[in-house]
Amino acid sequence: MILPTEDFLSNIAKDKPASASSVWPGADLQPSFAVDGNGKRGSCFAGNSNDFSPWWQVDLQDTFVVIEVRVTNREEFRRKINICRLSSDMDVKLFQYTFISN
Repeated sequence: MILPTEDFLSNIAKDKPASASSVWPGADLQPSFAVDGNGKRGSCFAGNSNDFSPWWQVDLQDTFVVIEVRVTNREEFRRKINICRLSSDMDVKLFQYTFISN
């Protein structure tokens, strides 16, 4: 029997601080909406279409072994997402920062 990963792996990004290079103008589509766990209309993130080097990031606030990175479209557009275009237009980079305080 094969179990979906969400049955045994938690979403470590859920509700963590997120930021982005831009936000879609005139709409409340904040970077944090991408990790709020709500796939419903109005709870998603969109960058500005004039941002030619867009990025989005989430601070996991700890060190984790990452098994899977899942990118989903909001619920009403799940069937319309172009996975081939999305995967060719996206890089996933994992960083570990060490902060030294005085």
